Amino acid sequence: MHVTVIDQYVSYTPGSAEYNWLTNDLATTTKPWKFLLFHEPGWSAGGSHANNATVQTYIQPLCKQYGVDLVINGHNHYYSRAVVDGVQHITTGGGGAPLYVPDPTYPNIVATDQSFHYLEIDVQGATLNLAARRANGTVIETLTLSHGATNLPPVANAGPDQTVVDADRNGVESVILDGSASYDPDGAISTYTWKEGTATLATAVTAAVDFSVGTHTVSLTVADNQGATATDTEVVTVQTAAAPGAFTLLSPANGKGQVSKTPSFDWSDSAGASTYSIVVSTNSDLSSPVINQAGLTSSSFTSGVTLASKTTYYWKVTATNAYGSTSSSVFSFTTKR
Repeated sequence: MHVTVIDQYVSYTPGSAEYNWLTNDLATTTKPWKFLLFHEPGWSAGGSHANNATVQTYIQPLCKQYGVDLVINGHNHYYSRAVVDGVQHITTGGGGAPLYVPDPTYPNIVATDQSFHYLEIDVQGATLNLAARRANGTVIETLTLSHGATNLPPVANAGPDQTVVDADRNGVESVILDGSASYDPDGAISTYTWKEGTATLATAVTAAVDFSVGTHTVSLTVADNQGATATDTEVVTVQTAAAPGAFTLLSPANGKGQVSKTPSFDWSDSAGASTYSIVVSTNSDLSSPVINQAGLTSSSFTSGVTLASKTTYYWKVTATNAYGSTSSSVFSFTTKR
């Protein structure tokens, strides 16, 4: 078995020396059974001291990731056991100080006892037997955990395929690779390796990686704490930031006569366009427009403006997105009487 003791009275949040040490300690041990010991519990049964939120937020995810079997704490003067994501959290504070009253209704609590007590833990291969006993030897509860004789392989999950745009047009774009959905059904994942071809990109659960414009096939290989591996792939596509694609005015057709004085305007879709704007004027340079409508989200428009009779009008549409704009050619039409 592997026993790790944490000092809670220095910083142990992500990035701290203790957090980094703990992560490395749990990730590198080859022992099948892992126990974590520290003073203030993340889950106990109230009575005097509240649950430690830092343990819940930062230590519990490591316990789950690296397959910690038992978390053993004190602080509250009674016996309690909570089960969170398969991790056993035991508060054993009955060593002699005045006892507190445990509240069995606290979250995740499965057992409590207000007594002076001790624990007996017996590990035989793949089986752990635990007995919590009162000072007089009577049993509070017993617990049996089993790792199973056959190691099941981990499951790798590289996440969904991603398509991003090289927004600043510098030829590369940062992409977050996220393997946090990977898991091991009977242990813990010890290593994560991201590769493109034979080149290693990162060795963390999540990583920000720069990719050049183009299509990239990225593999994630995970290994569990007994050496079994699994691999999944993700396709990352980085597109060049581009203005909307070319498009064509459709109706009214260029040079068409006898057009309604309240015409409907139609044009083909522009690839990558976010919005369209339309300008209609009696001047071929589109100055002094009688219709000037922006923010259109479809490739058609009907104005509420009634145009003059037997008058020639000119019209143009501009497609726009975050990276630029593309304009159509200018068409003309003449209204009917």
